[in-house]
Amino acid sequence: MRLLLGLDALTPPLTGIGYYTLNLLRELQARQDISVQGISYRGWWTAEQVAQYLQHEASPPSDSSTHGQEPWWHGLRIAARDLPAAYHAAKWWRDRKCGRMLSKCPQDALYHEPNFVSYPFPGRTVITVHDLSHIRHPEAHPPSRVAHLNRCLPRSVKQAEGIIVDSNYIKGELLELGLEADPSRVHVTHLGYEPGFHPRDEATTLNARQRFGLGWRGFVLSVATLEPRKNLERLLQAYLVLPASLAKHYPLVLAGGGGWKGTPLKDLIAGVTPPHRVVVTGYLHRHEVQELMASAAVFAYPSLYEGFGLPVLEAMASATPVLTSDSTSLGEVAGQAALTVPPREVEAIEQGLISLLESEASRDRLRHLGLLRAGMFSWQRCAEETLEVYRHLN
Repeated sequence: MRLLLGLDALTPPLTGIGYYTLNLLRELQARQDISVQGISYRGWWTAEQVAQYLQHEASPPSDSSTHGQEPWWHGLRIAARDLPAAYHAAKWWRDRKCGRMLSKCPQDALYHEPNFVSYPFPGRTVITVHDLSHIRHPEAHPPSRVAHLNRCLPRSVKQAEGIIVDSNYIKGELLELGLEADPSRVHVTHLGYEPGFHPRDEATTLNARQRFGLGWRGFVLSVATLEPRKNLERLLQAYLVLPASLAKHYPLVLAGGGGWKGTPLKDLIAGVTPPHRVVVTGYLHRHEVQELMASAAVFAYPSLYEGFGLPVLEAMASATPVLTSDSTSLGEVAGQAALTVPPREVEAIEQGLISLLESEASRDRLRHLGLLRAGMFSWQRCAEETLEVYRHLN
């Protein structure tokens, strides 16, 4: 099978869709029965370039940015989202460029776009729709992105021969909102976690913790882009009303790159006073995320809306107790292995934090259940289920 995989999401710094694309690429490229090439707005990736990228974990061809840090132009890219003319011009240019490249490809190939909207291709196309937050929570996105997805995603869904989603919840959303009427065309492939997310001891997490002055299992961690949908303002509000006896032992660590509409959160952080403490790490190397994930007392992820919730799975695989939302896909991922709370209720988040931070027995129980739950997911399984979608179209 000849596969053309969209690789735009590998533009650093990587976030959830980027890691989905990377791990899917890694699993598919290792198979003998499939030839994987890549397409992105930066150029064509041959099978050899794909293999080289994966082998050396280097930046994609024609890109000199370093993984694990935000490129200097990342801030400009975020700012451009507020300029509709610039945003739509960039999308138009990418569409034209990649459409021309794909028009020269053999039409017996299969094109899989893992980032929502596919480029024009005369052959068979599969797309992955990770969530519909632009419809459910348009206020959490730049207007230019919402307009682009409202205009282009229905076309991509209609033209695709197969639609992949990360959860049963998003499959239901696609059908409920009328973007797709035939449930047989929508295929659920749950995500996985990388081997680097696993239980660790105090010594092996020392470097990351020392960098930020953190004790072993002595902090509350959240890993997310600093943007409204992740609900970090309510998490911070909940943390700030924790009793001083807890706050002085458990700082709140927010790990992630800057996102859209982050100013209110920054203003709230600026007003934090002892004994409460907030550490904002910025975008981290992957190994630093893994070390912090495995050494936190609690991982808190009360997101307003998720199509899957990859950090929740990664925390469970790291044997860290999880507090997350009781809505959207997060319950589907966590099962009974996390403490779930209504994400819009600050008091509920606060009480959830208190119940875990005050009870070692509760944390131990969730560590055990989380490891069992995480064992049900893997990137290998995700790739196998994705291949079944490809075969279904042959």
